[in-house]
Amino acid sequence: MTDRHSQTFSRFLLLTIILWAVCVPCDTERSRDKRSDDHNPLEAVVSGLSQQVTKMAAQLSTQLSQLSSLQTKFDASQKQVAFLAYNSADPFNVAAAGTLVYNVADINLGGGFDTVTGIFTAPTSGLYVFFINCMGASLTEDEDVGVLVDGKRVCACYTFSKEHPNLGSGLATVHVNAGQRAWVHVYRDSGRDVRGSYWNTFTGFLVKTDD
Repeated sequence: MTDRHSQTFSRFLLLTIILWAVCVPCDTERSRDKRSDDHNPLEAVVSGLSQQVTKMAAQLSTQLSQLSSLQTKFDASQKQVAFLAYNSADPFNVAAAGTLVYNVADINLGGGFDTVTGIFTAPTSGLYVFFINCMGASLTEDEDVGVLVDGKRVCACYTFSKEHPNLGSGLATVHVNAGQRAWVHVYRDSGRDVRGSYWNTFTGFLVKTDD
């Protein structure tokens, strides 16, 4: 091959290399653009699914919160609160203008009644029924008592007879908040003897919890 032909071939080869170097990046960009275009539909699907998952997660969180609230209300509605109390001594002396203490609790569901103080403390808020019955042990002294809820009288029980002991009773339906207390108060300025056992009782029970 002559020098002239060699130079011509070299120029042709160099031109080919230059053209290849210029064209390859263009093809690469077109290839990238094509792959990017191919990925766009898939990305749209993934984005749509991601939004649906986020929405469903929010709905699930709301439903779980509502379920938890309903479970709490259901558990509260199933809570049993009831007591039946009396004094084991018969007769027994009650203090003047004080609390009538019942030292025995045959029933004490919920643990609200205290046999040391004679006071019931509501473990949950709701509608309660309180009942008392009373009988004096003397034909010369009456018995005047009543149920107090945090110091407010909600029912009364009175008994007196010169011939034979009478039995009185009182009942109240009242809303009580958790932590409020109920007890039987003696409305006399001097102490006196009253019958014990089931002749003088203090009863209470929860009818319905607050919603």
